[in-house]
Amino acid sequence: MKTVFTFKTNPNDDRHIAQEMCGLLPYWVRDYALDTSQDDLIGYMQDVYGCGNLYKMGGMVKGDQYVSPHVEDTPLDYIAQSEIAEGTVYYFPYGIIALPVSDGHFITRMD
Repeated sequence: MKTVFTFKTNPNDDRHIAQEMCGLLPYWVRDYALDTSQDDLIGYMQDVYGCGNLYKMGGMVKGDQYVSPHVEDTPLDYIAQSEIAEGTVYYFPYGIIALPVSDGHFITRMD
């Protein structure tokens, strides 16, 4: 399975900073997509993360932003995205990642 990883383009952003912000997460998503024996993205990410169960945050992906369930929180623009068979994975600031599931995205924080 091929994955496509792209940074959100902004000429004012430093690509190296964006890479640092995403950390290992894009590599883990890529490894998941390349391993044909895997069929549970959330379970795979939880296993490679190694810090217990992933916490499902509230909110949703709306367009290209993470919208928190807390009205006082400003929506976050994504830093980068990966296209995999299950859909689009979005990487947001603060280690927030949106993993595609059948009814939208499983949003969690992996830092």
